[in-house]
Amino acid sequence: MIVVLGMHASGTTMLAEMIHTVGYDVKPPMLGADKRHPNGYFESQEIVDINRKILSLAGGNWEKPPKHENIMTVDINTKVKGHDLIKDPRLCLTLPLWDFDCKMVLIERPQVSVALSLSNVSKIPLRDGARLWKTYKQRVEKNLLGRNYLKVHYENLLKGEVEELAEYLETDRVNEMRKIIDIKLRHF
Repeated sequence: MIVVLGMHASGTTMLAEMIHTVGYDVKPPMLGADKRHPNGYFESQEIVDINRKILSLAGGNWEKPPKHENIMTVDINTKVKGHDLIKDPRLCLTLPLWDFDCKMVLIERPQVSVALSLSNVSKIPLRDGARLWKTYKQRVEKNLLGRNYLKVHYENLLKGEVEELAEYLETDRVNEMRKIIDIKLRHF
């Protein structure tokens, strides 16, 4: 199993699609495709629903993250089966409640780029988008302490620099991963 981590609008969908291309499947039902993501979001509805419930029970949502302490008090079953590839940006906040023993990949994108993308796509003011980026970054870094994971950078993936990711995934299907890159899907 592979878990993709990263802030909304940081390239998690592109990264998940790359991983899917080399043989990791998202358990259906998946979030559907739309204009922004014509191939889908590569997110299992089951995982998204659990994370939404966690954040709601803790007093927030993805745009208004609850305090870490509130998330940690949520008592919910996060035992899931049949997943090869898990991706939901909310995992940056909820990761400690999940019992994942697997490879993880964190994608990072500059704060200003994420804020611009959130502004263009979700109409979130730039200042709020920048604050969200900071919150997600701080939380995911805290939640990953002591875990093994690979960190990749959005801009490097856009340039086709996927060799390190391919090595981590133990695949030689670099060209297939590069075919996923579509600069037109960039949201700003």
